[in-house]
Amino acid sequence: PAPPPAPPPAPPPAPPAAVVDGLFGKPASPFDTPQSTTLASIPWAVGEADKQKYDSIFAQMQPDNGKVSGAKVAPVLKRSGLPNSTLHAIWSLVDVNKDGFLDDEWFAVAMHLTMRIKRGDPLPKELPTEYIPPAAR
Repeated sequence: PAPPPAPPPAPPPAPPAAVVDGLFGKPASPFDTPQSTTLASIPWAVGEADKQKYDSIFAQMQPDNGKVSGAKVAPVLKRSGLPNSTLHAIWSLVDVNKDGFLDDEWFAVAMHLTMRIKRGDPLPKELPTEYIPPAAR
């Protein structure tokens, strides 16, 4: 008689939820974060290569005193094809001074959010810490 089949190998242990959530861009629970983590140590969501791309677009809008108006930013964001309601929501997240202007860093956040949403990510209700430019934390 044939020997009995070997039992299937045990599945590898599941990674902690915080690791999985991190892979999918979900903010980890504040309870998962070691207390030694400071806001400044959280890497900015906008990567260096993306920031350079966004800076080039920002410069083309001819900023005044380092800022561009919503009137100049709107046509750039509209090229994404996202609905105006979504673009308004993005603007409300990044126009932190509520003055109708963005500097290069907040413009980069607006572009980053727009690109993420275009790829299917949900629009956050509030800006996660990693989206806040390091200088603004």
